[in-house]
Amino acid sequence: MSKILENKVAVITGGGTGIGAAIADMFADEGAHVVVSGRSLETISEVAMRNNGTAIVCDVSKFDQVQALFNKAQLITGSVDILVNNAGVPGPVATIAEVNVDQWRNCAEINLFGAMYCMREAARIMCDQKSGSIINMSSLMGIEGYPMRSAYCATKFA
Repeated sequence: MSKILENKVAVITGGGTGIGAAIADMFADEGAHVVVSGRSLETISEVAMRNNGTAIVCDVSKFDQVQALFNKAQLITGSVDILVNNAGVPGPVATIAEVNVDQWRNCAEINLFGAMYCMREAARIMCDQKSGSIINMSSLMGIEGYPMRSAYCATKFA
């Protein structure tokens, strides 16, 4: 019986733990070649190995690393069919009057700019191949604010 994602390449950012790892497992079970991405080679390698996928280290807040991720992913079969933008950080927990601006900026670099960098690179490939799907993970905190979580709420709303 054919699987729904057979012969598809799925790039999963933040794929080494939690929801990202579960998505990698499910996509692989449905036949996708999963490209598991994250900042820790040890963590992503474990997920990639158990799914016969590929582990590629990438900090999504670094545009050059995102470009390298998608270049390597495309070399696997010549396509990138799915992007799951799952990488994210919770950001600082503080009142706005006391928040650490560097931590706030880091949250935005990963959750907002990182997602955009990945969408840009995936879209370039998908436009050329005239197909593909981009899935952006968000949070209920992106719909309704939450006390002392301004960075996370703002980046997930965006």
